[in-house]
Amino acid sequence: MSQLAQRGGLFGLDARITLLIYLGLSALVGWVVYQVYVEITATRMVAFFNSYRVAYQAYVQDVGSPPASLNLLYADTAPRWQGPYLDYTGNGVIATTCWQDTRFGAQQCFHQGADTAWDGSSIAPCTATNCWVWLGHVASVSKAKFTELNLRYVLDEKIDGQVDLNSGTFRSFGGNLYYRLAATTP
Repeated sequence: MSQLAQRGGLFGLDARITLLIYLGLSALVGWVVYQVYVEITATRMVAFFNSYRVAYQAYVQDVGSPPASLNLLYADTAPRWQGPYLDYTGNGVIATTCWQDTRFGAQQCFHQGADTAWDGSSIAPCTATNCWVWLGHVASVSKAKFTELNLRYVLDEKIDGQVDLNSGTFRSFGGNLYYRLAATTP
């Protein structure tokens, strides 16, 4: 009887060791899947920002002046307009300079600001010689996602090569993302 009890005990120990190995591998795979998800999301966002930069610059080159609102990148009656410059129509215009985009649960808005270090709470105001158009990715649904995934830091590293949310081509504060499109001053 004692030999039988020992065999059952050994089997239980083997099962527990197997379960621990399985749980450890599951945690490792979960972490890898999470990292891949963050990387894929960041890559999609970089492509998204770049498409707006290219569209903005193409509009300026074709029309000769910057678009007053984002919807002009999709439809315009201006002479020499060669658009649409973006292939996504979103949910329509929210304000004169904003566009609702359902892909990332956010509004895209044009902002003007200087390309100097921001204070982390607002866009630096334009000066006579330093004024840029920024695409603001004003998050509503996705604000928690950016913070939760630390996506802002991954994007900053991908776009600027370093993590500094207050300087460079990519900026972030208040859970919103900003991407420098083009200079408005010579």
